[in-house]
Amino acid sequence: MPSVRARRPGRSVLSLVVAAVLAAGPWLVSCSGSGSGSRAAAPSTTSAADLVSRAKAVLDGSRTIHFVLSSKDVPKGVDVLLGGEGDAARPDRFSGDLNVDVAGIQAKVSVISIGGTLYARLPFAATYQVTDPRTFHIPDPGSFMSPARGLTQLLAQATDVRDAGTARAGTVVVRQVTAELPGQVVGRILVSADPATQVRATFGIESGSGRLRSASLVGPFFAKGVDSTYDLQLSRFDEPVDIRSPAA
Repeated sequence: MPSVRARRPGRSVLSLVVAAVLAAGPWLVSCSGSGSGSRAAAPSTTSAADLVSRAKAVLDGSRTIHFVLSSKDVPKGVDVLLGGEGDAARPDRFSGDLNVDVAGIQAKVSVISIGGTLYARLPFAATYQVTDPRTFHIPDPGSFMSPARGLTQLLAQATDVRDAGTARAGTVVVRQVTAELPGQVVGRILVSADPATQVRATFGIESGSGRLRSASLVGPFFAKGVDSTYDLQLSRFDEPVDIRSPAA
């Protein structure tokens, strides 16, 4: 029996096949990488300024928030707010512990602020007492979530806003944004020994949710000409919190 040889496709057929593969190439590549975890996330096209504006809107729309505040490079011999941790609830409620340095003595003070009244319980005290926030050299923490006077003003008053890449805030990946802030605005929320001097800020914002997760502020908070740092971490957005007056 004569042998049967397979016929090679003609040059015209090969040309058609090659053309079809080339035309379908992008589609084939995208399909082959469609397995779980195989496709890299597309880079965000939102500008740094738009991201800051969105973070302000999200923060203004949040009912509650948990915060952790810390500081570093604090000069000695000044009465300062060193840090703290607590919860804030809209419109004017706050509960937490503040770390303060008053007359060279560092102490943790438990505070509750409701409707403009601050209650403080000093170390070793059994009860809360109505206290002027200026005793601890701080604004009323109940204004923390105020759209006009609270944390959101750091975003509203930011200038020279620039993208600074990505970073991690706890378990969350954020876009970092640098900005300049008026010293007097920061002073109304935290403290400032020189309100005329700008404060350098780095915000960490989730691209997906638009939530402000971190803020690092560098400026003369405690003494003129001396830069110190406040680091703020935010979490537990909109989780229920129960903040009641200790007098109730």
